[in-house]
Amino acid sequence: QELSKQYGFSLEIVNSIKLGDVRISSTYIRKLILDGSVEDIYKYLGRNYKLSGEVIHSKKLGRTIGFPTANLEIDKSKCIPAKGVYYTNVSIKGKIFKGITSVGHNPTVNGKELTIETNILDFNEYIYGQTINVSFINKIREEIKFNGLEELVNQLKIDKSYAEKNNIII
Repeated sequence: QELSKQYGFSLEIVNSIKLGDVRISSTYIRKLILDGSVEDIYKYLGRNYKLSGEVIHSKKLGRTIGFPTANLEIDKSKCIPAKGVYYTNVSIKGKIFKGITSVGHNPTVNGKELTIETNILDFNEYIYGQTINVSFINKIREEIKFNGLEELVNQLKIDKSYAEKNNIII
């Protein structure tokens, strides 16, 4: 209020909005994202949490094991969900696809850097350099270090089956 008077801008104070016992605020929404509780965001915002980014080149390991991924360039100014694997919906040029998105360090292959990579179901197009939107629907599981690529592939098949059974929700 003091600064509005000092610098001549208008200020309007609005009452808090609550849903049940929860006071909805940007701080609370960020906490849900950082905790990986993305499935709760819809009831507070009326939409899913979404990250947009350019698809960049990476190690291309996913394609060698039958699960090619679109790797998002990470915008460090954005709130990144907790490490784990999520059921997502992906919007590419106005068309929506189901996805499995991994946020983490790829511990099975001793990854060092944080990545956000999405296996887009029923999709096989060249999209490097294009911007895609990834909407986080719910967390499937925590990030796991498997005892090898065979274990990883078996789990990815389970994750894919989970995504195939769910509806597209954007």
